[in-house]
Amino acid sequence: RSCEKDGNAVLRADAALTAGVRTALCLFGNEMMDAAVETGVKGVFSTTVHRYDENGKVTSSREDLSPDFAEEFARSVPGLQVCTDLNAWWVLNLRVNSRKTAAGKLGLSARCDILSQKNAPLFPGMPVHLEHFQAVSACTIKDAVYMKRMDELETKGLIVLETYSTAVKEGETAMIRILSLPEGTERTGLIYESSDPGIVSVSPDGTITGNHYGAAIITVMTHDKSERASCHVMVTRSE
Repeated sequence: RSCEKDGNAVLRADAALTAGVRTALCLFGNEMMDAAVETGVKGVFSTTVHRYDENGKVTSSREDLSPDFAEEFARSVPGLQVCTDLNAWWVLNLRVNSRKTAAGKLGLSARCDILSQKNAPLFPGMPVHLEHFQAVSACTIKDAVYMKRMDELETKGLIVLETYSTAVKEGETAMIRILSLPEGTERTGLIYESSDPGIVSVSPDGTITGNHYGAAIITVMTHDKSERASCHVMVTRSE
């Protein structure tokens, strides 16, 4: 007879804080049958990224991001906010005769979910909505007067981008679009650099490619590097 214990705590797009106990009946060094109990809490995070434009209008999109990564990225990017919905439930299940046992190999396995997402919500009634990891009753991110209009800013002599933050999926491409340049500067003379080409690479014409989950900064410079502008790029996992 043997007894095994395991436990884990994970924070990703889903979360789990569980512990389990397994006991087995052995005969001549072989496991004939076993029983395992798992208990704890599980949950699913749904992350929404909100992007403000120069007029204070917000566009929102669901992203496959862990809340901690999305929150950290949002802190470094002006005009970006993140909120998260958490749906959590209690877990208690019993499993008899796993595949490693003789009984399991004969098809005598069984599983009983005593507590699950269907009957044991951690927060009865509704999911929990988090903004900056603070619980609120509903999303408070709305259209706002976020910054001055672009045409009210003095942009002469500057590189002005269409957007200063964007997101692409792994394996997808997008274009860094330029709205205006310093006088005498040609688009063909611009230099593009990535802070981490392993995450986001950029071609000489400003096309970015999402290579790996994470975030990087694309810098656009004049040929003499006297003027520059940056775009924060978030790469999400491909479905």
